[in-house]
Amino acid sequence: MNDLPTYLIEYLCASGLLYLGYLMTRTAIFPKYKRVLLLVCLMLPLLLPFFKIKTLNPSFSFSEQLTRSITSIDIHQSKVSLPLVKESLDTKSGTGDSSHSEITTQANWSRSSVILCLYSFVVFTLLMRMTISLLGVVRLKRQSSYQTSGSYYLSDNHRMIGGSFFHWIFISSRMNQDDLEHILKHEKIHAQKIHSLDILIVEFITSVLWINPFNWLLKQEIRLNHEFEVDGILAKNIGTENYSNLLVQLTTFRVSAQTSILNTFSLRGTKKRIHQVYSSETNNWQRATLFLPSVIFAFWISSCEPDSTERETVYSGSPIKTITTTFVSHQNDTDNKDMKTVAVANFLPDGILDKVIQHMTYPYNIENPYNVKLWGQTDADAVPIILDGLSLDIAENNFLYGNDWPAEYAMVTQKEHPKFKKGEVSGYRTNLKMYDDKFPSKIVSEEIDTPKPYFTSSNSFFEEFEYEQDKIISFREYVEMDRPIVEKIDSKLVEKGRKKSTFNEQKFAFEYTGDLLTKVSDGRIIYEFNYEGTQLSRAKYYLGGKLYNTRKYYYTDNGLKERTEIFNVNGDPEYTIHYHYKFY
Repeated sequence: MNDLPTYLIEYLCASGLLYLGYLMTRTAIFPKYKRVLLLVCLMLPLLLPFFKIKTLNPSFSFSEQLTRSITSIDIHQSKVSLPLVKESLDTKSGTGDSSHSEITTQANWSRSSVILCLYSFVVFTLLMRMTISLLGVVRLKRQSSYQTSGSYYLSDNHRMIGGSFFHWIFISSRMNQDDLEHILKHEKIHAQKIHSLDILIVEFITSVLWINPFNWLLKQEIRLNHEFEVDGILAKNIGTENYSNLLVQLTTFRVSAQTSILNTFSLRGTKKRIHQVYSSETNNWQRATLFLPSVIFAFWISSCEPDSTERETVYSGSPIKTITTTFVSHQNDTDNKDMKTVAVANFLPDGILDKVIQHMTYPYNIENPYNVKLWGQTDADAVPIILDGLSLDIAENNFLYGNDWPAEYAMVTQKEHPKFKKGEVSGYRTNLKMYDDKFPSKIVSEEIDTPKPYFTSSNSFFEEFEYEQDKIISFREYVEMDRPIVEKIDSKLVEKGRKKSTFNEQKFAFEYTGDLLTKVSDGRIIYEFNYEGTQLSRAKYYLGGKLYNTRKYYYTDNGLKERTEIFNVNGDPEYTIHYHYKFY
């Protein structure tokens, strides 16, 4: 069971199938066995969605496919062109996807809240109605006189004939002695069979799950079957014809609405009851087996779901050739694209990464393949961290290149700065200030001034680093704009000076436990990492102090990443990312 809509659909489908099975078999068995069958039809659908069987085919889950068909909402994203440096920063931090997802989540939550409030109001109303009925029984007991000779309560309520609630038996004072004895026997059988327990169960389930129409049909069938069970016993004692005449005679009475939770005498289905009395009681067990296919089919619809734990990849020790990631969605607001490709990483026979092609990114609703540009060299063990389509921001550098990644980064920037687009590097001059002979303390990329026939600003891109025991502990990046101050003198524009201003500033702090990165934050966003041994097992993403999503990582016994489970802000499963390997 993934979420409430899926549960309700599984529950409704199972209820309908079991009720259909009951209709095909209800005339084939005695009322006492039919009572068990009705309670199974009422309560088994509540439990089936909690019992899951894994299937290898992700489309095998009928309820999940039906949920998407009913509740799917197309989500459209708009693309905005941003300045060079700002685009680079925002793309890296993943704020675009987060903002879009946050707006969608708030809209869905608002709609869900309204539906939940309306549903809860109906539940409250029905439970209050049930409570009033129970209080009506207590009031009826207080207003009635107890007859010790027959152990029943004699009531002056002329809107009832007789009724029982567990061991409390109520008889109308309007009854003559002969009818009173028959009705008393009738209600005592109800009390002995504990029919009131069935009534309480069906009333409560119908009140809480009122949206299920089959509950209301089962409620009628349960009450009527109680009468069938008692009628069969009494008809044998006083005679079929005499009992049938008594039923007809007493049909002019009706029950009070305030005591509707009672097992009441002669209120419903008189024709059916008389027909049942005259029917020969035999059990047709062969026909009763028709109920079994309904149970099997209901179990399949409610309990089959895609196997999110794929069979372990057999690793022969050969170099990895490709890693392909695919996803299974557990959401209702995306198109059905299960098992679509998220990313593909290709490796050379020596284990060095050749290229990564990104097909989709979170929330996996737009397929637009592109080559991922990595500024450094990494291997097959580190690459899976970037293949689930959901960025870890600057923390990816630590996992891909190590906690001392600025050393390699500095060498790369001297040749071609990775944060500038192709063709724009030639417009900047990069200078390094070293912390020691290995690590940079500052990298400045200044825009090269070229003579222009007009006044223009120049930008410089700054990156600053701090270290502790050969591990980066702080990284700050910002853009400094040098703008001309221009005045108009004698109808001519004259540059009077320059003004520098800073924008697009981000400062990340890194925390470690030993050599393991445990936290990266910039004040607004926070990433926290947990490990089992030295393997990354969980990553949490906080936005504005609020937990926004969680990723859990699973590995094979060989140490290969097997899957990533992504959970949303409410802790509900969103996506499962599967990793598929090919070897040389």
